[in-house]
Amino acid sequence: HHSNELGIDVRRISWRRVVDMNDRALRDITVALGGPGNGFPRQTGFDITAASEIMAIFCLSTDLEDLRTRLGRIVVGTTRDLKPITCKDIKADGAMSISKVLTSLSPSPSPMVGSKRSHDDDGKDQYVHSALTELNLDSNEIGDEGAEAIAGALGVNSALKSLNLMNNMVGAKGATAIAGALLANSVLTQLVLADNNLGPEGARHISEGLKINTTITALDISNGGGSSSGDIKSEGAGYVAEMLAVNSALTEIELNYNSLGTKGWRAIFNALRVNKKNKIAKWDLSGQQLDVEVATAISEYVAFSSVLTSLNLSQNEMCGVDWMDRGTYTAEGIKAI
Repeated sequence: HHSNELGIDVRRISWRRVVDMNDRALRDITVALGGPGNGFPRQTGFDITAASEIMAIFCLSTDLEDLRTRLGRIVVGTTRDLKPITCKDIKADGAMSISKVLTSLSPSPSPMVGSKRSHDDDGKDQYVHSALTELNLDSNEIGDEGAEAIAGALGVNSALKSLNLMNNMVGAKGATAIAGALLANSVLTQLVLADNNLGPEGARHISEGLKINTTITALDISNGGGSSSGDIKSEGAGYVAEMLAVNSALTEIELNYNSLGTKGWRAIFNALRVNKKNKIAKWDLSGQQLDVEVATAISEYVAFSSVLTSLNLSQNEMCGVDWMDRGTYTAEGIKAI
């Protein structure tokens, strides 16, 4: 039907079909019966998918280029003078390499297993995994480039609900990409960006995304184990506060160890106090050096909130004295609480 420029001997096609079941009757069959229009009758058979040559190559390949090279060397038949014809000869090696499988979160070499079809920015087919709901990439040093790749997947993935990117050297650039993905993603509910290098700018971008996103219920951008240069500081707290003033989806948020200071923490709780749709039910604020002023802001928020069920204020300075007994005692903060 499509000519035969390579001069393939249709009687000597060695490529076998595959089927994902064990049926001994299909191991040796005769095909192309029914007349000249169906080709030259020949003996062939089916292999089990998992035991096929392609699956073996997939498991042995070290990267995408190696995969394509190995697939290109598969012999599918011969010419009439018995010269081998390979997958590369018939220009099938590119399609067979199913390049998008390696970047689509698919655990199966076959993109049709547990996946759905989509398209990338160039209109090319890609397969998006539709079963994976939780992905933990903690401490992989993916950096901004890795975060951008993850963001690209989030833009089309409709299954992932929990993503942990803790301690991955993600900076403001990576945060920008993640924030952009949050505008399109309507499934992800938990996002962990703790111990990265977000800084004030990273906090700004994530906050902008969460002003619009309505599915993220748990956010962690704490920085207890990261570099102090990654702290969002009071400036970043201001951006987070603007988001909390309008967000109605978050039920948990971790901001600890970000050098927010009195100004930053006051901004956070003042914003929550004016948001009648705020749903945050739990706050762990232990060891944050919260002073009398912050205690007052927290007390006003607690009096307002009808959803808060858990509040940890241990190891702070709400009475004006730190853990080394420095400062001047006052009961105003705790009285307000």
